[in-house]
Amino acid sequence: MFMKRIIFLSVLVLLVTGGLLFAQSSTSSGGRGGAKTFDLTITSNVGSAQVFINGAAQNNKGMPFTASGLAGGSYNVVVKAPGYQDGSASVNLTANQTVTINLNSMTAALT
Repeated sequence: MFMKRIIFLSVLVLLVTGGLLFAQSSTSSGGRGGAKTFDLTITSNVGSAQVFINGAAQNNKGMPFTASGLAGGSYNVVVKAPGYQDGSASVNLTANQTVTINLNSMTAALT
């Protein structure tokens, strides 16, 4: 009888602790329901270029510029600099990604 009680209690402890461990590992992270976010890094041949993502100016201080914490999806990236033609790229963000947008000089376009 004593041995059956020991075995029963051992199995009960294993079931309870196993359930607690499973509950811990299945919680969402980041407090946002487990939503994944990604980094989008933009590089350009003009270090002082301004970056726009979906029409919104970014507070970049040169190149490369990384926009962090973006949700997956489609983005329109435009890079502008005085004396250069605007450059753009459409990005479907599904992982951390780097996009290079090189600008052409307006003086080169005139010749």
